[in-house]
Amino acid sequence: MPTNPPEVQSGRRVVPRLRPDQLRRLAAAPPEPGRRGDVVAWSVRPEPVLRWLLVTIGALTLASLVSFSLSQLLPDVPGLGSTATLLSLNDEANVPTSFAFLQLVVCALAAAAVAALVRRQGRPGAAHWLGVAAALLAVGFDELLTLHERLNDSMTARTGASSLSQAWVIPALVVVAVLTVVFVPFVRRLPPPVRRRVVVAAALFVGGAALFEMAGALYSDHVSGWWFTWMLFWTAEEVCELVAVALMLSAILRHARDHLDPVTLELGTGGT
Repeated sequence: MPTNPPEVQSGRRVVPRLRPDQLRRLAAAPPEPGRRGDVVAWSVRPEPVLRWLLVTIGALTLASLVSFSLSQLLPDVPGLGSTATLLSLNDEANVPTSFAFLQLVVCALAAAAVAALVRRQGRPGAAHWLGVAAALLAVGFDELLTLHERLNDSMTARTGASSLSQAWVIPALVVVAVLTVVFVPFVRRLPPPVRRRVVVAAALFVGGAALFEMAGALYSDHVSGWWFTWMLFWTAEEVCELVAVALMLSAILRHARDHLDPVTLELGTGGT
């Protein structure tokens, strides 16, 4: 009488560590007789995700530029002002803000998933990945609820700071300094391809949030300038932030794909 494979006899199926391409072939293969179930392998490729995000960011940027420009050039045309408000990268509670919030939440969830995998596989860095997830989620709710704008108004009223100094930048730089000290050792331990994307993403985000906003404030306060130039300032700021989050998400997905053990799911068939 033939015997079942050892993994079936033991009552559980043992899945060896396989490369993502091996898992995909295993998932696509028909089930073998006597097996308890099939292995389902699911993976997300970071390159197509990054391309899709960049295309979406480009479309949102174009829509913002065109709608705002038309609202300035044709102020008497009904509907152009409300359309510009709905599509402007510089306004809140609209289409670009919703996209930015969702992108940050997805990025935070991806970082949290990596933290869970790292902990499950007994690797170092789970706490740092959880910290990355928490920071991304905090930035997402700041984007949704405009918390730093409210903080800036409050601090400006109390300190008398001009918009050039952008009072919110003061506590923000303190937070950035603390996070840099905490996360630099963690970032240095990341694989080089992932580390490069993380560093570029952080530089883009901080540079876009601080430098372009301060430059735009200087321009609006001290230069009697053209609306087009002001539009370019806040467009550059917001695009830097959106692209930075897209790069961060691709870095997290690449790290999970290339440097962590694959995750498999076995679907039982209820018999041997």
